[in-house]
Amino acid sequence: MVSDNASDATAAVPTDYLVCSGFGFTIPTAAKIVGAILRVEASESGGGDSSYISQLISATTPTLIGTAKAAVTVSGTTKVISSSGGSGDLWGALQLTPAIVNAAGFGVAIWSDDAGNTLAVDFVTLDIYYTGQRLSAVGVG
Repeated sequence: MVSDNASDATAAVPTDYLVCSGFGFTIPTAAKIVGAILRVEASESGGGDSSYISQLISATTPTLIGTAKAAVTVSGTTKVISSSGGSGDLWGALQLTPAIVNAAGFGVAIWSDDAGNTLAVDFVTLDIYYTGQRLSAVGVG
């Protein structure tokens, strides 16, 4: 995924990780990271609702950082943008450093453990807040 281009990544759920990395952040090495906001545009098809869970990663293996966010419910084939995190939310990580966030493998993993639906993700953005500033990037899945 590179942009909001109606070209979705889809997976029948339950899924393995959809790894979104390669954001290309260039946060100054002396900066203090204070939060992260994830935005995901998704829809689902199948019977009932679907949901997905997201968590920051430090490498595309992926190595999970902190704690997963609460599941986000997606209903129907109309795409909806949902947000997780906040400008003061480190996602349960003890710390996020510029070295971690600037690394090519840094990003977010998204997964679903529903059964019987297909989850479609059109785009993922991740905003990183640091010492009063914000950098935003679109993920590559």
